[in-house]
Amino acid sequence: VTDANGCTGATGLVVSLSGCIIESGMAAATCHATTKIVDPADRFVLAIMDVREQPANFSGGTAPSYTNLWSPATYHHPDWTHEKLGNIFGLTMDCDCNLYVTAISQAAVDGIAGFGTLGGFDPLNPSSAASVEAGGAIYKIDGTTGAPSLFAKLPQQLNAVQFNSVTGEYFYANGLGQIGYDGVHNQLFVSNREDGKIYRLSMAGATLSTFDPLNPDPGTAAPATNAEFVWALSINADGSRLYYSINRVDVRSVALTATGDFDVATDRAEFTVPNALSLSKISDLAFSQDGSQMLLSQRNQETATSFVNVYNHMSMAYLYDYDSGTGNYILNRTIQVGDDRESYGGTAFAPLNTDPVSGVVTGQDQMLWFSSADILDGAGPHGLEAVPVTELGNLASGNVSYNLSGSISMYTAHRDHIYVIDYDGDPDNDTKGTGGDID
Repeated sequence: VTDANGCTGATGLVVSLSGCIIESGMAAATCHATTKIVDPADRFVLAIMDVREQPANFSGGTAPSYTNLWSPATYHHPDWTHEKLGNIFGLTMDCDCNLYVTAISQAAVDGIAGFGTLGGFDPLNPSSAASVEAGGAIYKIDGTTGAPSLFAKLPQQLNAVQFNSVTGEYFYANGLGQIGYDGVHNQLFVSNREDGKIYRLSMAGATLSTFDPLNPDPGTAAPATNAEFVWALSINADGSRLYYSINRVDVRSVALTATGDFDVATDRAEFTVPNALSLSKISDLAFSQDGSQMLLSQRNQETATSFVNVYNHMSMAYLYDYDSGTGNYILNRTIQVGDDRESYGGTAFAPLNTDPVSGVVTGQDQMLWFSSADILDGAGPHGLEAVPVTELGNLASGNVSYNLSGSISMYTAHRDHIYVIDYDGDPDNDTKGTGGDID
């Protein structure tokens, strides 16, 4: 919803330019295509939602339910479809309102495989060189018109990653992970699931340098192993270090030079998240604008041998506080998103409210957003949820905040402060595996 790094370094990116498709306090979200959306023209994989003012009926009023969901005004450009962009996950925004999204080789039981035709994917020849290369596509979404274009491609290799028994389709490339904008040095960082490297890109889409944490990539046509798997990444508030996830549960960081390049010798371990389940990977990482807090979210895979099949459950989120004395981030709490550990892998800090006319922000970074499966109960729906930071303690036992919006929560009295958005607007249409990122 805002970028902690901002255009000038420490002040934060708060877009209020007229003519932008996204303004301060709005949210952008990625998702995956599903067979439950029958018309290909309606299989959108990117949306912008006006969440600047929460509905009054939630604030101390009625808890979310199947008949009481938030349906904010939402925008889809007609080309933000699975056909054009394929499945996408990573999401960031630059100082000119432009969005950037990354191709990913993931789908659930109802999901549809394939990358985007805009990136060169040929649905009639999914194993062709051009189709495989489309797995490394980064798309730029014009901040004024919303029109998508191919921004860059990172290396991919032919690899029949996973067969979807429902749709009878294969993914033939490994795809990308996350993308983050560095406002201090005006550049982008992208994680590549194919080779376990982090790529530093210019704003023209050129690769400036790469960083291969830990052991060198062996060059095989396969995704990076869990020990070398890089996914989440984000630049800290002052632009001095790039934080990233690796080995499923570990967070490391590397300093950036004055020109924004990797200072490889400074790479270091930061922490390991607790209570993580064996198949969950940290897929998103966000900083508050002042750098005092870090928010992480996990995404699960179906089995130990499944790389792209998404499992909709058994993933969590984490909130960390910065200790200025030690320079370390310390665990504040573990967060069980949705009904019961339902994290989909996307997370963001946001204000409690943003006045759509004046742009005045209330409660900066005091709202936490998550993408989530089974938000209300075991039957669904899948979508997005937001919880005020002040409510985490009311939904907690010790330093674990339980079942934020779920009906099984023992903290039902505080659920009337939780905000829930269903991905497709139909809570009875349980669109499994559609979850993505939010920013």
